[in-house]
Amino acid sequence: MALIKLLFFIVSFFYISSCSSSMDNSNVEKVFDLYKNRNKEIKIVDIPKEKINGLPFDVLELRTTGILKQGVFLSMTSRDNFKNFTSGMGQIITMDGALISKTYGMNVFLNSLEIIDKNPFDNFTKITNIPDNIEKKYKFLLPTNTEKEILFKCEIKIHNEETITLLGKKFTLKKVIEDCFSKNQSHKNTYWMGDDGYVWKSRQWLSGDNIYADINVLKKL
Repeated sequence: MALIKLLFFIVSFFYISSCSSSMDNSNVEKVFDLYKNRNKEIKIVDIPKEKINGLPFDVLELRTTGILKQGVFLSMTSRDNFKNFTSGMGQIITMDGALISKTYGMNVFLNSLEIIDKNPFDNFTKITNIPDNIEKKYKFLLPTNTEKEILFKCEIKIHNEETITLLGKKFTLKKVIEDCFSKNQSHKNTYWMGDDGYVWKSRQWLSGDNIYADINVLKKL
């Protein structure tokens, strides 16, 4: 963890210094301010539906407990059931159905997420067909440019219905909780699903540092 913080400082330093042909005190101060305020609370803003409805893209809102506090992501490309989304500010995520399977430009370094059998959160599997157990394989990119692999066994339980609001529209959805365990770690994911299997909202574990993402579907084509 200390190494990651050091790398963050170094990359920030060279990024800011590269913006000017001569290094001065103001640039040094910017680096230290960026490093000191990396965990500073950022105000979450409401997203106006008028700005979302007219967009010809799938639109997701992400709120994480990591560096990215809030972001709006638009769909770019797709292959099979995988879709790539970009925030337009350097962050990219790949979605396998409703699951974040890869990240770029965030401090989670998720290189891939693989469901050993079939992904029950593919946005097509009806809630009555959700299995009781699955296995998930996470791969994280390390500073040494190698990967760390963690295998989780997960138990899935369907709970009562809850009503959620997205862009002013109410949805009555089933709450599905997934408890996952490895040799040394455990975490919990939560999904709010329609009877057709579509996941409109979720809270997903993204890294060994226990960074979570809240994902809201603001628009689907």
